[in-house]
Amino acid sequence: MSQTTPIIIDRRPPGGALLAALILPPVARDGLTDPELVELGNQLSVTVPGYFDMQWGDVIQSYWGEQPGPTHRVRADELGSDKIQLSVERSFLERLGNGEFALSYSVRDRAGNTSVRSQAVMLKLQLQQVPANLQAPIALQLDHGRVHDAHARVGVKIAVPTYTHVAIGDEICVLWNDERAAPRRVISAHELDKPLLLNVVARYLVISRHGDGPARVKYQVRRNGQVFTSAELELEVFLQLPGPQDPTPQTVVNEALAAPLIKGKNPNGRRQDNYLDEDNAQLSADAVIAWRKAFRAGDQLNLFWGQSSRPLVRPITQKDVDAACYLVINVPSSLIVEQGCGVAINVQYTVTREGNPNTSYSPKQSVAVIFQMQLPGGSAGLMEPVFTGANVLNVVDPRKDPEGTVVLVSPYRNMKVGDRVVLRFCGFDALTGGNEIDAATFSAERRVSEHELRNGCRIRVPLACLMAIEHGRGRARYEVISELGRITSLPADVYVSSRATVTAR
Repeated sequence: MSQTTPIIIDRRPPGGALLAALILPPVARDGLTDPELVELGNQLSVTVPGYFDMQWGDVIQSYWGEQPGPTHRVRADELGSDKIQLSVERSFLERLGNGEFALSYSVRDRAGNTSVRSQAVMLKLQLQQVPANLQAPIALQLDHGRVHDAHARVGVKIAVPTYTHVAIGDEICVLWNDERAAPRRVISAHELDKPLLLNVVARYLVISRHGDGPARVKYQVRRNGQVFTSAELELEVFLQLPGPQDPTPQTVVNEALAAPLIKGKNPNGRRQDNYLDEDNAQLSADAVIAWRKAFRAGDQLNLFWGQSSRPLVRPITQKDVDAACYLVINVPSSLIVEQGCGVAINVQYTVTREGNPNTSYSPKQSVAVIFQMQLPGGSAGLMEPVFTGANVLNVVDPRKDPEGTVVLVSPYRNMKVGDRVVLRFCGFDALTGGNEIDAATFSAERRVSEHELRNGCRIRVPLACLMAIEHGRGRARYEVISELGRITSLPADVYVSSRATVTAR
């Protein structure tokens, strides 16, 4: 039988049921600042008290908060000593940042047994210089600290001035009456050397939610879980509009106001709202404004026509308030003519009130102003088309061209690329008078291109339409449809016959 070798099975955790707390150096017991760490050689050493059943090979694991720190393996010459030191470098402490941290440790012996976590000792780190001298924010583009409706609609720009010990990664939050006014911003290297670190925009919804009156604006700087608050900026908010309040203030227009309605005054002219032909324009027009209950005596309506910067002013009187009826502003023909013609002349009015700095803007009305001289054909109108295949007697013989005959619409005054030219042809069963022949009816459309601008539009009437007439008369006219309107030409007649000789009767 061989010799026996004893085997010791160790399942006892080192240190027993309790491990004493780490011992901080005296300079760090009330907190560790940057100058104090410099005095320590930029290295902090803490002492591990002796613990029950300390053995060489034990591994001591330190914890700084929940962050694992340096470890130490116990040497034989350290047994029974209370001078086991754990040291950390400045870089490790700086990564922890400022704040209070619970320092503790555990022990694992060679058998793999792990002790309980030791009692904790608190270490307050103050290595980073904290933000200081946080001046009040600055409201840009405001007069005397007053926020009016026009400012609020586009957003109020708030600038954050630089402060002492600003650092990359600082998180800035601007507050409007303690409500966050804009998304948080993080300081980057780009902002560090600026007198104004950054600008944020306080949006209308935040501003209006707190109503009219005083507003307190400040910002907070967050760093490593700590919050630093600036001095306050006091602003005065006045958003009340003259007239009805805007249901959708995110837009410039106040949709509670009705768009102006433009009516011509010529009883014989075209009776269509927001459409003025030449005769109507010469007689001026009426801008009709729908009544709103929020209007007051003394309010002023300012009507703007086209690009004119001079408004037509219409005060609201007590008589208007009593009547509570629509309001009318006369638009002189001189203003209409001055602003010219077009299919989309913008007309809009504003509402102002004495003592109120805000302005209500109505929706815009698109008005068509059409002058004959600017229509296709100009003042003289559109001339008749030309049957290019007719002979000197103005006769078209279907037998001479199996593809029919060509009708030419010559270039006309004010002809533009994109105009639509619609040709209509019809036939009659007699050289004069007669009945219309259904089978001879034909229409075709061409869109004007650069080629037609130079050469006109050539449209061919099919042979079948001419043969349906056999011996009679054809008539063609065309209509031009442009962005300004629809104009019809004079008609052109041609004799159609397959006989040798044709004379008009």
